[in-house]
Amino acid sequence: MIREFRIQGYGCIQDAKLTLTPLHALIGPNDSGKSTTLRALAGFVNTLGYGANLPDPPKCEAAPITRLTGHFGREKESNDSLQEFFFARDKRKWRQVVRHAPGATGLVRDFETAKLDSIGRAQIVRLNADDLKAESHLLTDEQVALFPKDRGSEIAGVYDAIIGRGDDTFARITDGVRNHFGTVANVRVRGTSATTKGLGVKLTDGTLVNADQMSEGLLYYLAFAAMREVNNAKLLLIEEPENGLHPARIAEVVKMLRELSEQGTQVLIATHSPLVINELGPQEVSVVTRTPQEGTKITPIAETPHFKERSEIYALGELWLSYANGVDEAPLLQGTAREA
Repeated sequence: MIREFRIQGYGCIQDAKLTLTPLHALIGPNDSGKSTTLRALAGFVNTLGYGANLPDPPKCEAAPITRLTGHFGREKESNDSLQEFFFARDKRKWRQVVRHAPGATGLVRDFETAKLDSIGRAQIVRLNADDLKAESHLLTDEQVALFPKDRGSEIAGVYDAIIGRGDDTFARITDGVRNHFGTVANVRVRGTSATTKGLGVKLTDGTLVNADQMSEGLLYYLAFAAMREVNNAKLLLIEEPENGLHPARIAEVVKMLRELSEQGTQVLIATHSPLVINELGPQEVSVVTRTPQEGTKITPIAETPHFKERSEIYALGELWLSYANGVDEAPLLQGTAREA
């Protein structure tokens, strides 16, 4: 699990530090740096795990050297030995330094030789309704474990593979769909050709509905339910999981993501929904803001001024919503003292 992450000179982020929990959310105005933070994390983890070239940051005036630093440790042990990694980009060349404890002398290695498989894979998730409606080719187990690549376009193949497991996974997902979507009797996967599958549902009145006619909320629900069962990424970076969902479904989706985090996959959300934030604890939320002078700053919401008093009046999402017009977040963040 990544416990702390620092970004310096990446895109429009001059210097920002992020403290993470197994399930964590970033909130803040548009163009504040939330997506850039996700890209930095994804590139950093995938470079560590697979020796791939860390992608260039988005075009923006920034420091000539990019430094990304991560502290890794086990969630429940505060005294464990942490590892520190950082990359410094100078003249398009990346270097890696590994420190097995903060402050220790580092071992410098080129990124091509730095493959640390124990860190695993990071994946950015941007579900899209049109992709979820698409037919899918038959998938291997390795392809299924990558879902939802391409914004969810292989969901029918994923459900075909889940049925092929021969366990109770598909029945469990179907029961959840029935509980939350009262007109749905069954989820179905149909053959659309000798090599392709399509997703659909059967309604309680017997009507068969294919994916291209299904509601976006149901499609997104099915995607998150499948993701919980098949994805093997160690870090999922999810942009706006509330998209397409009825407010009543948001709590259930956050519950799925929490279960995923409890299974060993760290989940970081970028969201604009106070309903998502209402399902999280104060330690699980950070506020992202950006100014031309300082760039992006990331502040734990529990460290914002007068948080204790505000949290006694507002639910967590409503506390943020009261200041979330892109201008008034400034008063929310003035000062740095942690509330007693």
